[in-house]
Amino acid sequence: MKRMCTGRGLVIALIGLAGLTAAMILLITGRSGPEAEAQEAAQEAEPSPVAVESVADQIRRLAIEGEDPQGAVAAALQYLAEHPEVTVERQRVHYELAATQFRAGDEAAALVTFRQIVAQYGNAAFDQAAGDYKVDDALYFISLLEDGAGTPEGRAAAIAAKEALVAQFPTSNFRPRALIELGSMYIENDEDRKPALGMARLRTLAQQHPDSEFAPAAIRTINAWLLDPRAWSDEQPEAECLATVKANVGLLAAKYAGSIDTRQARQDLLWYYDTQSHQEEATALARNIIAIYSTADRE
Repeated sequence: MKRMCTGRGLVIALIGLAGLTAAMILLITGRSGPEAEAQEAAQEAEPSPVAVESVADQIRRLAIEGEDPQGAVAAALQYLAEHPEVTVERQRVHYELAATQFRAGDEAAALVTFRQIVAQYGNAAFDQAAGDYKVDDALYFISLLEDGAGTPEGRAAAIAAKEALVAQFPTSNFRPRALIELGSMYIENDEDRKPALGMARLRTLAQQHPDSEFAPAAIRTINAWLLDPRAWSDEQPEAECLATVKANVGLLAAKYAGSIDTRQARQDLLWYYDTQSHQEEATALARNIIAIYSTADRE
């Protein structure tokens, strides 16, 4: 048995909204027909809410689109002075200040500001293990600026910044780049070569970031060091190094067939065979390289 409607529900059920008279509209809604229509029209005329541009975005736009880096720097400094509390927006403004200084070529000021970002926001909860916030970015740019100084102290500071990025920000977009650069710096630094550390960083890149654009280069760099006589020792004999290199070439061919690093790794192995008088292996690999890349080059 259907439940009986009473009061206003009964009026609506009996006649439907389409046929309501002005009196019935007044009874149900408390507003007359024209009054209701006027309110609806006013609501429709109200503009949709517009997203408010953040202060950081305003500063960035002023610096880039407005081509006024000095004005952007002044605006950022004023905001930072007026908002000392640690917030996401303050961090973003601070980063835009550093980025503007960097783009303008004021590297000394940019280095100071990037260091301030690390010091002031490094322990903030919103920046921990994040790939899209600003402390990891700041660490990477610190490493670039310090290494660019061309001094032993600068190189040491650059390595320290990269190591901090790698250790503290596992999801950072800059982590694969920092790892490949650390690997190369440790292996190629004639004054303080640390190949074991370099190999460890390169292996971390290849294993933890296999889809990174730098993964093939990491594997090739590992091979290049293993083919260097300086890498051979009683603990790591030449034959063992060669076996690892050949396995890595196979990995590159299987996973990164189109990479320039795969091609270079084959050529590095060919160079090894040739210089170490492994003529049979050299001939077979040379024919393999020609067969693979002559067709690819024609295409």
